[in-house]
Amino acid sequence: MGFQATYAKSLLEEIRKYPELIQGIEKTEDLIHYESIVKVLLADLLPSSLTKK
Repeated sequence: MGFQATYAKSLLEEIRKYPELIQGIEKTEDLIHYESIVKVLLADLLPSSLTKK
């Protein structure tokens, strides 16, 4: 298994710990509880320089 496949598998395993992220969160203030995992998930999509604003 290549690096990308291993990385994707580990992300999927991690997100399974947070079913509410899959089902959806209605209150934006509830996102604070998931800040660390959201940052990990967005790291590949958004460069860190864009997430500071």
